Amino acid sequence: MTKNLQAQRRREERRRPRVGRSTFWWRRVGALGIVLAIAAVAVAILIACTGNDGDTVKAPAVSAVSATSTTATGSTVALPRTTVASAGSASSGNLSAGSATVETVSADGSTDETTPVTAVTASRAKQVGANELGRIPVLMYHLVGTGKSHLTPDQLRFHIALLRSHGFYPTTVREMVEGTMDIPAGKSPVVLTFDDSSPGQFRVLDDGTLDPDCAVGILQAEVAWGNWAPKATFFPLLEVNQSNILFGQADLAQRKLQDLVAWGYEIGSHGLSHMNFSKATNAQVRKELAQSQAKLESLVGDGYEVFTVSPPYGEYPSDASLLLSGEYEGVTYSYQAVVMAWGESSSSPFSSKFDVTRIPRITSAAPESVKKLLKYWNNHRHLLYISDGDPETISIPKGAPAELGTLRAGLKQRIVEYAP
Repeated sequence: MTKNLQAQRRREERRRPRVGRSTFWWRRVGALGIVLAIAAVAVAILIACTGNDGDTVKAPAVSAVSATSTTATGSTVALPRTTVASAGSASSGNLSAGSATVETVSADGSTDETTPVTAVTASRAKQVGANELGRIPVLMYHLVGTGKSHLTPDQLRFHIALLRSHGFYPTTVREMVEGTMDIPAGKSPVVLTFDDSSPGQFRVLDDGTLDPDCAVGILQAEVAWGNWAPKATFFPLLEVNQSNILFGQADLAQRKLQDLVAWGYEIGSHGLSHMNFSKATNAQVRKELAQSQAKLESLVGDGYEVFTVSPPYGEYPSDASLLLSGEYEGVTYSYQAVVMAWGESSSSPFSSKFDVTRIPRITSAAPESVKKLLKYWNNHRHLLYISDGDPETISIPKGAPAELGTLRAGLKQRIVEYAP
């Protein structure tokens, strides 16, 4: 596997732009060559900003700056802070099918040249093979490191390299459930989730730098490399297993949560004490859910809302409705999504088969797990969610497989159907 990873990295490295070659190239060409080069660049930019149907689309804006964290002792922690453009962008560098202002004709024949409408058309959706009724893999990780039962850092890198090479792009549970995923056209969403906040998930080294071999370090390195967004969902421990509470570095715990949210990651609840809800009383379940949500939201601050819950061990209480809302000693709680601890790929959030209280996850602790998953998707592409590039539009092929369900009622996005 290591050889495969190294080969993958070498292939990706060859695709990266080379720096340092052709120094002082302008000395090697005449004035005419310079003029032609500038003209070619101008033409390329004009073409890139024009869709296949002649519609103008917006190019993504991606920026990256550094950030520092100050610990309780006053030391500075240097952590990379990456900002990715909002809805309508694609940090892969591909143009997204965003909104364009075009002339529209009303029923009375009058025109309106300022009405913004989506640039996604049936022909464009067909061109990228969009199927937003397809299924979405949600991967579940726990231990990352070199110990027993751990997924090693190189194995996690290999998983991401495989996902990249097969056209997957990350999002969070919340964005998936809300239908706000910002996935480049032609790519498929994947949700990476991390339970139990073991130190190998997020570690800061003694010199104050982010450990490049922890899960967050690996994810942030992929973001810096390009074509990957800072998106994943973390379910941390709060009051059990001291070495794992909020990633194991008490003086940095709050700042880690705040930085994860600032970078674009999601923080969800895993309860307070990793209690088995199937064996707990209703009062115990309500306490775990109310106090964990309140504590996480207080630590993150700035009005952050914990949206998703992961019941420990994947065990549900006898009254499953307790997972969504309730109250304990005057503290109310509300969750909008519940993830399971087993299963296959999730139905699309736009599908009639989607159940917000039972979102399946695929155990990914085994080194070969993602490789096997992608082998399945290579043979079942017609069932996979493929994005049209616009969060405001849902594009599906006519006659989509019945096993994917039908579009849910009440969807607010514009629907585009095309003949495959």
